[in-house]
Amino acid sequence: MTLTKQSPRIPVFLHIPKNAGTYVIHVLTNYFNRLCGDCKNMHMQRLTVIGDNYNLTIFVRFRTDYWKTDKNIAEHHIRAPRARMTKLPTLKTYIENDQLDILSIVIEPESGELRPSFSLVDQILNMCKSSGAYFTIAREAFSRQQSLYHYLTGQESKHEPTHDSIKQQSFIEYLNSESLEDSWSIRTVTGMQNLWQITEFWFNMACNLFDSLEFKIKNIKETDILIDEVLQECFDSPVVASDRDNNMRNSTNIKNKITIDDLDDATRSKFEARTHWDRKLWERYCED
Repeated sequence: MTLTKQSPRIPVFLHIPKNAGTYVIHVLTNYFNRLCGDCKNMHMQRLTVIGDNYNLTIFVRFRTDYWKTDKNIAEHHIRAPRARMTKLPTLKTYIENDQLDILSIVIEPESGELRPSFSLVDQILNMCKSSGAYFTIAREAFSRQQSLYHYLTGQESKHEPTHDSIKQQSFIEYLNSESLEDSWSIRTVTGMQNLWQITEFWFNMACNLFDSLEFKIKNIKETDILIDEVLQECFDSPVVASDRDNNMRNSTNIKNKITIDDLDDATRSKFEARTHWDRKLWERYCED
């Protein structure tokens, strides 16, 4: 199969940090590159669109070569052959003039507050006369926090703006501190302020958003299954083995990895209290 027109169904991926997002984007890149069949023309591109309180990565297929000389579409700072940057007005002009097809949209985590990104995605879908197939990957709270701690305190994250933002000298110290995340997902999708405590009200607001958009949410261990389901639904074409090349799995190297059962009672109690509502999300969407 070769993609030749705008799909009426567009995958929209919510990228939660340390939940296989890098791998998902890599699979999407390979999948669309193969289906667009344009290795020489490079018409399949990942456009980064950043503005006030939003950050999107948008997979597109350009219909002409005009973009190659358009000064409004710049080379991305990562200098990858299929990565470009542009502004929202430029993207809208290309859509209005039928100069590109939107293949997929990734809501990136860097903006901190995700409601403007969701609103912008809705605008883009309406312009394309398409609907969104929303999906994301969830991860058990303890596993995610352990990965996050070692990632942000290690050299793997030196390119990230949040590199070295965790000051605790050990993972156990981090678990006992106020730096421990209570729920990144609830805070970002609801827009609640940092000083506010997560309550059932905010939990329900986050669930209402996920449910209203009919999010498909799976455990990180089922990442490939979820990708397959969404892309098959939207493009009626399966993911193949070469699309899943594993060399981009962002697996943080953790020395002396522990489980929650290794914690002393006081640390475990504090962790479970702090992450109560995040674990409730996991139970609602991922536990059988």
